[in-house]
Amino acid sequence: MVSLIRLGGTMNDATIPGPPASGTPTPPAPAVPPHADEPRPAAEQHFAFTGRLGPLFRIVLKNALLTLVTLGIYRFWAKTELRRYFWGHTVIDGEPLEYTGRGLELFLGFLVVVAILGPATLAYDWALTAVGMETATGVALQLAYIFGILCLIHVAVYRMWRYRLTRTTWRGIRFGLDGAAWRYMLRALGWTFLSVLTLGIAVPWMDRALWAYRIDNTRFGTAPFRLDRSANALRLLPAWLLTLAAPAAIIVFATAASVQAAANAASPEQVKTLLITTLATYGGWLVVGFLVWLGCVTWYQVVRFRLFAGGVRFGDAAGLHSRAHTLVVLGLVTLYWFLLAMAFALFGYLTVTLLEPFFGAGGQQVEFADAAGIVFFLLVMFMVVIVLPIINVMALQYGLISHFVRTLSVTNPEALRAAVQATDPGPARGEGLADALDVGAF
Repeated sequence: MVSLIRLGGTMNDATIPGPPASGTPTPPAPAVPPHADEPRPAAEQHFAFTGRLGPLFRIVLKNALLTLVTLGIYRFWAKTELRRYFWGHTVIDGEPLEYTGRGLELFLGFLVVVAILGPATLAYDWALTAVGMETATGVALQLAYIFGILCLIHVAVYRMWRYRLTRTTWRGIRFGLDGAAWRYMLRALGWTFLSVLTLGIAVPWMDRALWAYRIDNTRFGTAPFRLDRSANALRLLPAWLLTLAAPAAIIVFATAASVQAAANAASPEQVKTLLITTLATYGGWLVVGFLVWLGCVTWYQVVRFRLFAGGVRFGDAAGLHSRAHTLVVLGLVTLYWFLLAMAFALFGYLTVTLLEPFFGAGGQQVEFADAAGIVFFLLVMFMVVIVLPIINVMALQYGLISHFVRTLSVTNPEALRAAVQATDPGPARGEGLADALDVGAF
């Protein structure tokens, strides 16, 4: 106890030497280690994910069936229920997150945006038909339409972030997102233009700039977040260059094959034949190139998440740290694509098996054509509305969310506990623009 008191630097009776006992030498006082009075490093609190596949499967199956019965309208409530599940099983410092959004908000937001975009799209189609697609005016109109859609996508992404954050609470304290969607859009457009000029090399810096704008405008209660300078985009460059190298190699190979076929052919028909032969001969390498590219993309995304998550700061005390593993994420992505391929193979088998009775020998259609169309429609709906969402949520989303949450930690969680509840109510409508443009799948 005396040593502990001395290490703490406390002056009391225990630290004042008394007269030595008779014949007993006074032991030397233990040296006080340097920096003994400095505070210890902040505690690190790991996130936890408590979700299980069984309850999630029941939710996904129910959502799929109700979406099918309601012809897609229930998907807004299905999204809300999934978010409540994932949010509610993400635990920070012993307390789960809470998602307070409602399906009606998403549905109303979608209707508002469709009411605006619908007439605008019809007017665009009418104008394009009137002037002609191949005229100079038609080309300019198409470019303007594409540019407008690109602008709306960036606005939708930012508003989607804002809605989800304002509908996320922890211990009764709500997150928020300030800033302006149009400023985010201008940043995104500028960096997109620069990325095109640099043949994609500037993409890591674009990712960093857009992340920084979102994080710097995020708050918990009234306490702001910020992205630290340690999240340097230069550290992403090796992974991104490898990601660019794979498609570049495929393009070079395809171009070389085309040139070689044209040089060795005596007629246009022979060019096509030689090109098909060359691609068939080396098609396996194209598959390998695609798999390598998929691995590079996964590596880049994991490295980017680790870097940017590690740069997030909350005030001057709290921060995030990620230990996400590329191989784990790549395994989940590979499993997802494998199950997807099996699902489409099953779809093809069922299509042939169930439609065969409606066709005669040699594929000649006999009778019950309407019944055959109904069977095919039901197969497509079963595939799109039930099978694909189950694979997406169970094999991909659950695995990715579970892994990224469990490998994430926060330093000094006391800073989060001391945050003050914000008073603004947040947006009244949901992610209508994101849903209309299909950029908010989850």
